[in-house]
Amino acid sequence: MKQLILAALVILALGGEAWAVDGNDLHSWCFGKTGGYFEGQCFGYVIATSDLTRHFGEFCAPDGMLRAQAVDVVRKYLKGHPESRHKTASNLVYRAFKEAFPCPKK
Repeated sequence: MKQLILAALVILALGGEAWAVDGNDLHSWCFGKTGGYFEGQCFGYVIATSDLTRHFGEFCAPDGMLRAQAVDVVRKYLKGHPESRHKTASNLVYRAFKEAFPCPKK
């Protein structure tokens, strides 16, 4: 049992961000050929991440927003912030939506 726990800790310690998708990966998917596998990865990643992060309540995407619009928001952010592409892709998607759709001040 101790060996199993030790193995899990080693995997977690070594894994971290090394296995994470970064902004460079997302950029290549979102700016590659249209209609192909990588564009599908772009759409899937952006939509899944936006669905997960919208529950944090720190951005207010409009009701009825189309998937293509969500991807366009992320593409614009990636294009405008090349200095940040080393960060995790999920962080960049979150930042793109937070910048594009700030919630009204209460």
